Amino acid sequence: MPVQKIGTGLVMLSYAVLMYLLLANAIHENPGLASRLTYWPVALACVVCFTGIALALISSRRIVPWATPTLSGMLILVLIVGFDTNPRCLVVLDPHQHGCHTFMAAVLLSAVGLALARKPRP
Repeated sequence: MPVQKIGTGLVMLSYAVLMYLLLANAIHENPGLASRLTYWPVALACVVCFTGIALALISSRRIVPWATPTLSGMLILVLIVGFDTNPRCLVVLDPHQHGCHTFMAAVLLSAVGLALARKPRP
């Protein structure tokens, strides 16, 4: 039971960090208000992150069998939006260039949290 709570906390923390990083990148790359309004994928991904936090809280209170696959799909959607909106994320696998290492660390943290928060099968 404590491992599941730690996993749920990691999932909530990672979704909050992902939401912050998406918003910070959108504001930093495009400081004008008109250009920020064209970033609807970032707004959608932030809503998905907020929904992921709420779903992690709900699934920690009671057994919801579809919570882990849903959170995994939401994480993949946020990952796709992060790669699409941040050109530095495309070089994250090259060790000689700096990319969005913090974003990828938050994605890895969320994956570990999902693995820990998984409900045991009877």
